[in-house]
Amino acid sequence: MSKILLVGATGYVGGTVLDQLITNNEPSIKPLTFDLLIRDDAQATKLKDAYGTRVNTIKWSGLEDTAFIEDTAANYDIVINTGSGFFSSGAIAFINGLARGLNAGKPAPWMLNISGTSNLADRPLTQSPAPPRMGRRKRRPRHPRLHARAREGRALRPAHR
Repeated sequence: MSKILLVGATGYVGGTVLDQLITNNEPSIKPLTFDLLIRDDAQATKLKDAYGTRVNTIKWSGLEDTAFIEDTAANYDIVINTGSGFFSSGAIAFINGLARGLNAGKPAPWMLNISGTSNLADRPLTQSPAPPRMGRRKRRPRHPRLHARAREGRALRPAHR
């Protein structure tokens, strides 16, 4: 039976993924349990109360703890990361951990990195870019009208006719 690790189960995307997996009637999914990386004890309690023996919670400090991630991922067949996509070092640690678990004669592990649309957001008109971009060329000055529109909540210009 596959060992599955789910990251981000307390978020919108991760919570939806977890609920869909738990409530799925597919015979191959129904008997599975899911290990969840959780940062907060209260969240762990809520998940255990909601899903009972179908989930096991594992306390961790977050996507910055790459050594923990790598060591943990080495023990799984499937990692589903629905956490923030802004921590590429965390995603790399999951991949490196799964690679450590490779064995001849055993199916290759799977890594699913799923995120929400916030990873596409850059906030260039209202805030500094997130995450900070590396090796970027010098920024061009912003157009004053666009800046004013952003402050008014109207950052998009009407289509040209």
